[in-house]
Amino acid sequence: RWIMSVSESGDKQLQENLLLLLKPALAALNKDNQTKEVDNTSKAIWPSKLLVRTAFKLGKVNFTYTVTPETPSIIGKALGKEIASSYSKIRENQKQLEEPSSYKAYCDALPGPLCNFFQAFLTELQKRKLTSINRMRKTRNLPSKVIDTDQITRTTTLFVSMILTIAFPGMKIWLTHIMSSICQKPKLLPYLRQILYGAKVISYSKRHENRLELERAHNADPVSRILQGTQHINMFNLAVIDNIDFAALTFKSGNIFDTPRQTSHATLRLLIQFTLPNAPDDIMEESIDQPLI
Repeated sequence: RWIMSVSESGDKQLQENLLLLLKPALAALNKDNQTKEVDNTSKAIWPSKLLVRTAFKLGKVNFTYTVTPETPSIIGKALGKEIASSYSKIRENQKQLEEPSSYKAYCDALPGPLCNFFQAFLTELQKRKLTSINRMRKTRNLPSKVIDTDQITRTTTLFVSMILTIAFPGMKIWLTHIMSSICQKPKLLPYLRQILYGAKVISYSKRHENRLELERAHNADPVSRILQGTQHINMFNLAVIDNIDFAALTFKSGNIFDTPRQTSHATLRLLIQFTLPNAPDDIMEESIDQPLI
């Protein structure tokens, strides 16, 4: 059955590898070849006893299941039907989904099939990634890392909460509702970043982003962005110079006594460039005898 499954699949590489393995055995069983003299070096090598025992063990595995490009679509449809049909069960846990008593209670109230799908998906990704990471750490005599189950749970909770919000917009799912409320308060945006970083949706920490911001500001060269050369002869340049005072906002309503102590001054030098349809020499200038308007 496994051979028939491989032959019906579209994996050409797997089919070629299977033929290479079956060719010596089929040649040995050919009656015509049995009567001919075969050199000892060209005789078919029969499988060892260990290989035969392993083959019998593998016979218990379902090899008839072949992953095709349509398989993820089928799994997605089945999972979507499962979530849509489990609305009554989700309504039973609506209290814990909207106003949970704890984070663990909120995670336990999420639909099991959806959580199991993402947990298995993320766990497999972590295993594959840790395999290469631990291989490099072993060469450097460093201890191996283990799978962070807490991080997988946080990521699963975020994904499932987003899907439930999309599937049932009438329900105020706690996590997505909190995230949308945080977006309305600019001072709370660092907490939103902590949520996304805890779920590993963001790869870099806040400190790393601040360091990159300083490096980019230090290495910035505005002169390199100025359009120059003969290909930009029809360019109109407008230079602006202004002095700006920045006042730090320490209180929402403002504090006139605290503002002068947290101010900074900067000189703004701005160049605005416009591409003109005609050369500057062809543009008519306004005069008393010939007004433009």
